[in-house]
Amino acid sequence: MSQYGSSIQTAQITTGNVRTTIDPRDTTFPNNKAVNPLGEKYYDNPVLVVGELSGSPVAYRYVRYNSTTNAAWLAEPAPVYWVDAAHTTVTGTFSEGLTATSADIAGYAMPNTTDLSQFTGAQLATAVNGNFIWIQVFGRILGAFAPGSTAVGDLLIGATGNFTSARIANHATQTADTPLAWATTAVSSSKSNQWVVVEY
Repeated sequence: MSQYGSSIQTAQITTGNVRTTIDPRDTTFPNNKAVNPLGEKYYDNPVLVVGELSGSPVAYRYVRYNSTTNAAWLAEPAPVYWVDAAHTTVTGTFSEGLTATSADIAGYAMPNTTDLSQFTGAQLATAVNGNFIWIQVFGRILGAFAPGSTAVGDLLIGATGNFTSARIANHATQTADTPLAWATTAVSSSKSNQWVVVEY
């Protein structure tokens, strides 16, 4: 196994899939029953498309999801924002971020109602809120949320609302915003394949 930097080399992904992992928080247990150190990075080299080699690592962080708004979750991985300076807790609501600016962008929350089809968006919000999940912070992601009109080469950044992002066409404008991802496919049904660059 390759080590790409400071990371959890023995991460516990309780369901075997970062897109379906929701670890319940319980304050009667040590570390509130978190099965990994909060905020720590885990590198993987997943095969995202059957028959296609993956030559680049993907990075995830194990975090607590905690939102006052607790908006309904989406059918695809969606943008989340840091609520603490220690980078251990995220929210899907832009205004709940630490500074309530695009600088709070943390990555993509992996749980979604496509991979967890037993839940509606509102039910998933209830199941996840206050508990531990994985977010993707670097590398190729398939079928993540993308705003309308997203085209190949667009830069995606954090945006006002719940689980949303904005696009800068072909990165034609200079921006001080923290980049979330580059679109590698055009948007289709609110999704596109992307190269996540929050942490590069």
